[in-house]
Formats: sequence, structure tokens, C-alpha cells
Amino acid sequence: MRKVGIAIGLLAIICLGYWWFSPSPTPQESSVIAIKSQTLESPEIDTDKDGLRDWEEVLWHSNPNIADTDKDGTPDGAEVMTQRDPNKAGPDDIIVTKVSDDATLDAGPHVYTYDSALGENLTDRAALNLTANYLLLRSNKELTSTDKADLVNSTVSNTVKLLSSPKIFSQSSLKLVPSNQESLRKYYNDLATIIEANNNLSIGSEMSVMEQANREQSIAVLAPLRKIGTDYETIANVIAKLEVPSPLSSKHLALANSLSEIGWSLEMMGNQGTDPTTALIGLKVYQSSYDKLTRLIVPELHEPIKSGYVSLEPGDAALLFLQ
Repeated sequence: MRKVGIAIGLLAIICLGYWWFSPSPTPQESSVIAIKSQTLESPEIDTDKDGLRDWEEVLWHSNPNIADTDKDGTPDGAEVMTQRDPNKAGPDDIIVTKVSDDATLDAGPHVYTYDSALGENLTDRAALNLTANYLLLRSNKELTSTDKADLVNSTVSNTVKLLSSPKIFSQSSLKLVPSNQESLRKYYNDLATIIEANNNLSIGSEMSVMEQANREQSIAVLAPLRKIGTDYETIANVIAKLEVPSPLSSKHLALANSLSEIGWSLEMMGNQGTDPTTALIGLKVYQSSYDKLTRLIVPELHEPIKSGYVSLEPGDAALLFLQ
């Protein structure tokens, strides 16, 4: 159930992303918007009698008023039922693998297909693969709640695999040293020096960029996050190379990895100027990593200094942590 919840949550992000970041409708889009509203009340309407309901035409981006959108001689509904793209003239318009003619309703679990070449970005790929598999599955059997959950999980799982991953530091990559007052004092002074040396970086300015994107309802405004994300990753790499007293290894590792994750998430948001799904997944990772960093990791890491366990001297850079 937890996996289903996560999958549905990600698909909700996809839908929310389209709503949040899509531009205002043009006059040409008004008929499609009317179709979307109309199908909420009359989901069985098929205006052009091509075998696709009007709401399905919206999903496929085909024309609900033209029976053969791509004008290749085959009605849109017939193309979809044979796993062909109704917007692309044949013969090279296959989008999913055809189910065997010998398949029966009781032949076992449906094998979902995923075409990573569909669409121009992660949002398009998720939406088109979800729609294609839904229509293919529905053509062979009545969909149960389990079928729907499996379909959602399959689509999300394959979509997420297309994402890159943040750099994760391991315990074995750390330079561990024995713990004593000298090594502890050196560690905190080195850490404070790194922070002060990188004050000219854009770290911390990401919130104003996100607030601007929210105000302007534009994902393109997030482009500066690329540079901010790179700055976070730079400081994470430098911090990871410090000599770390053994008792602080887990906290130090968590610090470096959280900074790396934040950097990755900001780059995800900044690099995907036309892809709401990727941007919003990045936002979700950012929120989680930033909350963990500020609420748990930093306070715990500073505790030995704030409690007086680590003795500092006047002029020590680590006095920064007492401010």
C-alpha cells in the first residue's frame, strides 16, 4: 500500500505540474478546455465518432472533432486500439507492443510496456506511457483496483529510472582520525573555514528563486537554480575531504550527503525549464533534504561545541557555530 501511495503521489505531482506550470490557454485551446470540462459530466461523449471518447482524445492530444487526426486513413480509435499514435501518420507510428492475439482475459498479469522515446520530457513520457498502457489494458479486460494500482506503479517506476542520481558519499570515502580535543577543534575550525570561504557562493538564495517562480507561475524562472545547485555540490565535495574525528563520522557523512542531495535537486529544478514533473520531483527532494539538514544534522553536529565539550580559543573560526 505504501508503494501505491507513493506512486499515486508522484502522478498527482505530474497532474499538478501541468496545472501549475502550463501557460494561459490560447483561443485555439479553448475547445480542448471545453472538452475537459464537458467530459466531467458526460464521459462517454465521442464527438467525431472515431472510437475515442473526447476525454481520451485530450490525453492523446488528438483532435476530438476530427476522426482521423493524422490523416493516414485510419480513425484515431482504431489506431489506439492497435497501439499506434493517432497524431503520427503510419506506418512508423507504433507506440506499444501489441498483445498476443492468443491472449485471454485470464491469461495472467498484463505485461506493461514503457517507451522511453515517447514525449520530449519526463512529464510527456509518464503521461503518454500511462495513457497507452491504460487503453491497451482496458481493451482486454475490465480494470480492477489492483490493475489500476499496478499500472500506476509500473509507469512511475519506469519513469523514475530515467532520472539521474545525486552523488552519495560512503563511510569508506571519509578520512577518519582519532578523536581528541586537538582533532575535534581542528575539524570544527576547518568546517567553519570552508563555510566562510564559500560565503560568496549563491548557497541559500534558492528560496527567493522558488518564490519568484510561484508568483509568476513559470517554471522557466527556476533556471538560476542550476548555478545554486552546483555551488551546493561544490561545498559538499570539499567538506567530504576533511579529516573527521571518528565519533563524528556519521553526522559528517549525513552533512555531506544532504548538501549533495540539495545540490542535485536544485539542478533538477533548474535544468528542466519545460518539464514540470522533473522540477517538482526535484522540489520534493529539496524539501526533504533541506528539512533534514536544518532540523537534525546541523544541530546535532554543532552540539559538542554548544555544550562546551570541544574547547575553542579566541580567534578560532569555529566560534562561528556559537553565533
